[in-house]
Amino acid sequence: MDWVKCTDRMPPDMEPVILTIENKGERHVYSCAARWNKSAQWWECLMYHEDVGKEWRSMYSFLKITHWMPYPEPAED
Repeated sequence: MDWVKCTDRMPPDMEPVILTIENKGERHVYSCAARWNKSAQWWECLMYHEDVGKEWRSMYSFLKITHWMPYPEPAED
């Protein structure tokens, strides 16, 4: 699997992916579940809350998402 530039193409709508984010000039891998919401035109991340459970929320706008990659297949023993 290779990283895909967001300027080249976006991931399939609502499909969880891994992201590379840039914040204050530094790049990091954001490995928590994230997805592109095509209709809203923003990124969402999966959040877990004790009282609510899991829910998708829009990501902070100050994070620059530069690349994405599909999740690999789970490991097999």
